[in-house]
Amino acid sequence: MNDEPDQAVSGPENRCFGCSPTNPIGLQLSFRTSGEQVEADFVGRDDHCGVPGVVHGGIVMTAIDEAMGYVIHSVADSISVTKSASTDFRRPVWVGAAHRVRARIDRIEGADVFVSGEVVDANGKICARGRAHFVTLSPERVKKAFGDRAAAAVRTVQAARPARS
Repeated sequence: MNDEPDQAVSGPENRCFGCSPTNPIGLQLSFRTSGEQVEADFVGRDDHCGVPGVVHGGIVMTAIDEAMGYVIHSVADSISVTKSASTDFRRPVWVGAAHRVRARIDRIEGADVFVSGEVVDANGKICARGRAHFVTLSPERVKKAFGDRAAAAVRTVQAARPARS
């Protein structure tokens, strides 16, 4: 397991709700890569509640979606967007309790990437499990779809990535 967070996501341009360490209202997930999987520690806050004491399902889904997108970025070295996603909830994700979110790539078919992820509690019990279909984007397609600022951010992320061996 690489315990060092990916430096490409820590720059000032990154305002991502899921992984930016400087977004004060975000989840601030700091992913580590282990083989073909990524994971991050996750502790829901009081302002993430649905029912008092329980992390809102939309926040749980966001954490899983972020992990699934991040594994494509980290393992497949691609920028992607979510095309479709589903989440099954099995047990509450408690506010203030230690959880881990993790994801892996299930298969790649051209630009289509199929991934899965979950949130587990401190005992390793699955609280929520998700599956998604992502589509990878070239820097040119990012620029066309999202504009110059997003394209510049993609180039910054790609330039900051360490060379793969």
